[in-house]
Amino acid sequence: MINLLNSNKKISILKLLTMAVLLFVFSSVLPIKVKATGASLSLTPETGTFQNSNTFLVKVIVSSGGSTINAAQSTILFSKDLLEVKSISKVNSIFTLWPEEPNFSNSKGEISFKGGVPSPGFNGTDDILTITFRAKKAGEAKVLFSGSEVLAADGRGTNILKSSKEANFSIIGADPGADKIPSSPEISSPTHPKQNFWYNNNNPEFQWKISSDIIEISYNLDRSPFSFPKTVNKNIESSKIFKEIDDGIWYFHLKMKNKFGWSKTSHYKIQIDTVPPNPFNISVDNQEDPTNPSPFLYFETKDELSGISHYEMKINQEDIFSLVIAEINPFSFSPHPPDSYQILVRAIDKAGNFEESLTSLDIESIPIPEISVYPKKYTAGTEAFYVSGTAPANLSVIIFFRKEGELTNEWKVESDENGDWSFRTNELFKSGDYLISAICKDNRGAISYPSPEYKVKVVLSGISIGRFIISCQTLFLILVVLIILIIGIFVYYITLKKRKIKKETQEAIKSLKNTFGKLRKKIIKKIEYFDSKPGLNSNEERLKDDLIKILEKSEKTIDKEIKDIKKELK
Repeated sequence: MINLLNSNKKISILKLLTMAVLLFVFSSVLPIKVKATGASLSLTPETGTFQNSNTFLVKVIVSSGGSTINAAQSTILFSKDLLEVKSISKVNSIFTLWPEEPNFSNSKGEISFKGGVPSPGFNGTDDILTITFRAKKAGEAKVLFSGSEVLAADGRGTNILKSSKEANFSIIGADPGADKIPSSPEISSPTHPKQNFWYNNNNPEFQWKISSDIIEISYNLDRSPFSFPKTVNKNIESSKIFKEIDDGIWYFHLKMKNKFGWSKTSHYKIQIDTVPPNPFNISVDNQEDPTNPSPFLYFETKDELSGISHYEMKINQEDIFSLVIAEINPFSFSPHPPDSYQILVRAIDKAGNFEESLTSLDIESIPIPEISVYPKKYTAGTEAFYVSGTAPANLSVIIFFRKEGELTNEWKVESDENGDWSFRTNELFKSGDYLISAICKDNRGAISYPSPEYKVKVVLSGISIGRFIISCQTLFLILVVLIILIIGIFVYYITLKKRKIKKETQEAIKSLKNTFGKLRKKIIKKIEYFDSKPGLNSNEERLKDDLIKILEKSEKTIDKEIKDIKKELK
């Protein structure tokens, strides 16, 4: 009986211990589970005082409460009689997917959005939207959430929204001196000139202009994009340098004061990344073929902050070239001849930091062709140049002909199914000693080492003029053609000249006849005059007889000369 009681007592104690452990486990697990399912929506700033007609920014913030979320939606209501929306910005939003673009209606006093983020979702606290409001008139304005949901990335779209906070803003009348307060300062940075670029300089400098009426300035540098500087600096500066600040995104805030009041705060973003990308290795895949001229290279890395911008590659002593991310994994190595190569790959992030990796690559030669027949002495211009040999079947054979180390000719032939190849040409070469060799090339672009070089002595049967080479036979034909051409030109010139003389002579005869005809008419008229005049004296009779004689003699002489000329022209 006593043993039984003792046994029951032990069982009861065991049960009590088990229950205590279970209670401890549930008490430690359940609160964590509840805590991890409470997402929230909020506005920042939650409060503030703004002057009528001024604009101000309000950010919509989501907190996942420890869970992973992938979407959120809401309708934001605002006091439409006191506020109006000027714009909505998605810049720096965690959401990249927008089933419904953010939109607003000032007449209804509503802003709505539906956004999401791809897998694996988002866990943390960050921005969704930035709203620019304008104050319309004095009063107490409210901005609050309605019909909101934050969906967990649990495959079921569970709404885990626990709370949403409203914002209250005081709108006051315009300051009579508002038009006299300083305008928002313009901030620039010589070290970080572009706000959306990353830089590896962690000593940023900011600059701005100071007008003569400024009596105080206030600035600060922090992680918040829209905070307001509070510390007043009476030392009027026009620049500020910060030393060795941490990596990440920072915002410089600046406002100025004259005797009428403070300007609006200006904000300037800088992005700093001084850490290079993660180390990485290069893998070579020649597809188990050591002669593969274009093996694949695999390499990739990440940069935790600014991200990878691009890669650079250098092969032996070749020029460095850039690769975009889409060109890697794999990177197709361009066809290269057999050799050992040192390959350097540099990963460069968006701030200019880089990480390098080095590997070696060996490409082996395909079989080398053989030259079995070649002319030890070749007389160019009187015989054919012939060379032949053997190589692997159905490959290209490239023949090189060099003189004094310079390539003068290159020919390409194909080997047949038995591996035989040959080449013949009647080309002319300048006299001298040449070296002939050959390589093989397959359809992949793989090539062999060159064959041994063989000496060929070239004797030119002809002449060379600069780059032009002329054989004796060609030179003889050219001279014959030139002689025939010269004779033809001479005959043509004489014929042309004779035709021209004949034409000019005929024109001269015609002109002579016309002139003599006119003169003859005048002489005849003069003779007729003497015939009609009675009682001519001796002088007039003699003159008349002379005229008749001259006319007759002239007609005979001219007729004779014209006949002689026409006879010569025939």
